[in-house]
Amino acid sequence: MMRKFILNADDLGMSEAINLGIAKSVEEGIVRSTSLMVNMPEAKAGVTLIQAIDPTVEINLHINFTLGKPVTDAKKIPSLVDEKGLFLSSSHYKNGGTLTFNYHEIKQEMEAQILHFKELLGEFPVHMETHSVGDQAVGQALFELAEKYGIHANLFYGYQPPKKLPYQLAEIPDFDKLMTVLNRGTKLSDFADDAFGYQALPEETVIELHLHPGFLDQYVLDHSTLTLPRCQDLETLTSSELKKWFETTEYQVVDFASLK
Repeated sequence: MMRKFILNADDLGMSEAINLGIAKSVEEGIVRSTSLMVNMPEAKAGVTLIQAIDPTVEINLHINFTLGKPVTDAKKIPSLVDEKGLFLSSSHYKNGGTLTFNYHEIKQEMEAQILHFKELLGEFPVHMETHSVGDQAVGQALFELAEKYGIHANLFYGYQPPKKLPYQLAEIPDFDKLMTVLNRGTKLSDFADDAFGYQALPEETVIELHLHPGFLDQYVLDHSTLTLPRCQDLETLTSSELKKWFETTEYQVVDFASLK
């Protein structure tokens, strides 16, 4: 049986440079799916760019509540924003802030982002996941809304969906190994040497890897802790060697629609 990989390009819409990097990973690389931060100013431009290059590439929803302005009126979600009405950053939560989210406020903003996605693209996403951080409230809200709108969802913060899902879940092979790779940037050898740990999973498992190809601009340097590894991801995903590796192994790159 042929192994299948989802190589998702996260953070479309974060900035102009990120959009351009993801576009290159689609045009010159093997990326077949990307996920959009709909609340960001560059979101619409990112969608236009990807669709112009290849309208068959799957654009999904990267739910974001740690960067930029919320889609919801900030006054309605006070626990998620600062005094300027901007989302509290992931650094806030990782550096001592309470990593406990208000279920009702998170769900309200998630639903607003789902509906805004439909406004931008004319349809609901096939798949959605969350950006950067999460907890039980985030997981509960995510899967409730996934069921409501018929959207595939996945979450990697230890939350288990409350009941059997109507679709196959892809799997991250080893979360700790994946984070080690992502924090330094993905290399060709990570696939060949199985730095992700995918060989430990049954062959029929769809492997879900969230990568971050992108160029850098001042916005990314000022607002993201992930900088240079984005360039490494882009280099790897557009390399002829990676294409040859997939061809030689007969592994297949798929998108989230293949899970339904």
